[in-house]
Amino acid sequence: GDNSFSFVRHPEEWRQLCDALADRMHPGATLMARLFSLPLGRPTTVAEIIERSLGATDINYTAIRTAMLFAGASEDTFELHPARAVAMFDAHRADLAASFERRPSTPDNDLFAGIERWRGSRAVYYAPPLPHVLAALGSRFRVRDIHFGPFDMAKYFPLIVATRK
Repeated sequence: GDNSFSFVRHPEEWRQLCDALADRMHPGATLMARLFSLPLGRPTTVAEIIERSLGATDINYTAIRTAMLFAGASEDTFELHPARAVAMFDAHRADLAASFERRPSTPDNDLFAGIERWRGSRAVYYAPPLPHVLAALGSRFRVRDIHFGPFDMAKYFPLIVATRK
């Protein structure tokens, strides 16, 4: 499952998804799921967003990463709202533009195109901290390993390998 958990409401629909997966798997079967999580907490100021972006040399500006960079997250429900992220970007465009324009971009990796794709969106993504992810899986699965890739944003997208109990 590549980010499938990001599209279901945390925590109640996460538990339902884990139960549904476990019900369809034999004991001992392996689940591999790449999840979207927020291990660092959300940035709260434009300066923090710029600092994070400067540290990411190979950032991929897909829509979900754009939304994550520009916060719009709710601390209590771990929700990311791209519409709020776009509003934040618009309010601070001049401050952010100098940082982001230094990044190499391609048609599929363009921050400004990503922003425009999300203008008017009502999408919501659920990205709890990693311990919440592991707790949701823990009732029906035994987590065997967590892998983080070599790319800059990997800390937000762990690949979890778990065995059905």
